Amino acid sequence: MSSQGRQTGKLLSCSSCRNRKIKCDKSQPECTQCSRFGFDCVYPSRKPTRRAPRPRHTELLDRISRLENIVGQADPAKLRLLDQEIRTAAAGTGGCTPEPAEQEAPNPGAQDAPSQGVGKYLSQEFWGHLCAEVVGIKQALDQPSDDDDDDEGTSPESIEAAGSSIFRGASGFLLGNPDYHEREPLRHPPPEMVARLWAIYTRNVDPLMKVLHCPTVEKALQICADPSPTRYFSPPANALIFSVYFCAVTCLSPEACLEKLGESRDVLGSRYRIGAERALAEADYLNSNELETLQALVLYTAMIRCYSHDRSSWVITALLIRIAQGQNLHRDGDGHQFTPYVAEIRRRVWHFIIVLDVRGSEDRGSDAIMSRVSYNTIMPTHIDDNDFGPNSTGPLITKSSPADNVILMCTATCSGIFGIMSHPQTNALGEAQHFIYNEEELITHIRQLEDRFIHTALPSHLPSMYASEIARLVILKLWLNIQYPFTGSVAAARPRVSRETMLRTSLSVMELRERMTKGAWGDRYAWWTDTYVQWHPLAVALAELCVQTEGELVERAWEVWSTMAAHQEAAQKGKGSKGRSTYEKAEHQRSLFNISNAASTTN
Repeated sequence: MSSQGRQTGKLLSCSSCRNRKIKCDKSQPECTQCSRFGFDCVYPSRKPTRRAPRPRHTELLDRISRLENIVGQADPAKLRLLDQEIRTAAAGTGGCTPEPAEQEAPNPGAQDAPSQGVGKYLSQEFWGHLCAEVVGIKQALDQPSDDDDDDEGTSPESIEAAGSSIFRGASGFLLGNPDYHEREPLRHPPPEMVARLWAIYTRNVDPLMKVLHCPTVEKALQICADPSPTRYFSPPANALIFSVYFCAVTCLSPEACLEKLGESRDVLGSRYRIGAERALAEADYLNSNELETLQALVLYTAMIRCYSHDRSSWVITALLIRIAQGQNLHRDGDGHQFTPYVAEIRRRVWHFIIVLDVRGSEDRGSDAIMSRVSYNTIMPTHIDDNDFGPNSTGPLITKSSPADNVILMCTATCSGIFGIMSHPQTNALGEAQHFIYNEEELITHIRQLEDRFIHTALPSHLPSMYASEIARLVILKLWLNIQYPFTGSVAAARPRVSRETMLRTSLSVMELRERMTKGAWGDRYAWWTDTYVQWHPLAVALAELCVQTEGELVERAWEVWSTMAAHQEAAQKGKGSKGRSTYEKAEHQRSLFNISNAASTTN
């Protein structure tokens, strides 16, 4: 320490290290951390030796005093009188009353506490004040002190350890990778790059994965316009912003990424994927109760499905569901316990998780994790982002025309219908119980999709047109699933149709899916459509082609297959996907069909 430092006493950590919550070695004129990263190193003036108690201590003392006053309201004489009344009543009815020490104490958090025992004298307000003070004391104890980082004996080892401490524990382990040894703090891109990434996200990603409130996130991103290196985001906000960066890069084609962002998609995708993972680990996403952290993990999980084309997203979705359940998103009901804004965002997040669950189950040919009876959270409100916000009061007004979240509304509705039918629950004997199995129920659901998303679509509103195509595709798949159940079991009372009709329907699904990668939404939504490989219609088509080997419809089927295979290979190019081998096997199967037909003709 310099002579000036010895004269003024023990130095405080510099402002930069305190803001970043890392250890400062307090070197003069610049500490090691600021010198290493080029930050401005400014030391705050020394506080007086004799000073008033810390605010945390003052708050604790005040809360403890209030807690004593609240508990003092519980009159022991009244409690003893109540106990005697209970004993007398039990003796008069021949009942058996336990000793006072064995009686179950009322639950302070239960809504029916006032009707229980002591609740006759201690109202719900008493328990509410008591619980509030206890929670307040816990929060005060958890709050770090102003000088917690001013301990003596700071060693270089502790300084080095501070940079990697955020990745300790399960959160860092589950999203660990070789790049986590870097101790340099996460750096946001320059302001102009942030603006480009956000524009790409709002255009290509947000309409499909409507889990954010764009005006609120945009205000947070304005901080990135500050060129100061000391700009600071909370860990949950940092995780959300880096997930947005990752989404924006991944949705672009290699050519578009190079044109719009000036670097290759491989480089930027890897940079922001690692950034999102590190930020999520720093936010302790496994244990966090912050909605922002959950939103970040939802975006990351959805985009990994497009980024890696393996089963990573399918596996992480199970983790995502558990974390969401830990925040009780599945038990919100109508969300009356939250503000309108928070309730709406929670609904968006939960129902998009259901979409990921159903899509992942279809991708992998597995059962969905969630069943319709396992949650009661109502559907999101059909509303534009600009029509509500954090300060909204009263119920939100549903928009009559297509809204910003129309695609989420459509995919969530389809997941609720199609997910139940494709992945039915089993009874005690292990037999599949189909909730949708007859023509009448099928027509009911078809009309629901037509009325909500097909008849209301507007050509001038691109997301609503995309939603209408999703509805048409799902209607065809609903019908096809009745003929060929996803589980392989025989569905009851299915309408009898010809094999040509089944083959034609499966081809229509695949043709419609190809159409959704072109046209007006090709450059905006094709990246998402490409992940929707129609495995079930494809399997139906191949099964029918084993029987139907000649004719115009069969030729059309192989043309559709060739187009689909070529498009899929182009979409997977450079991503290391293993999906290509599936198409190669199918082409081989087609060759076998042709050889067999030729042999039959010759004979």
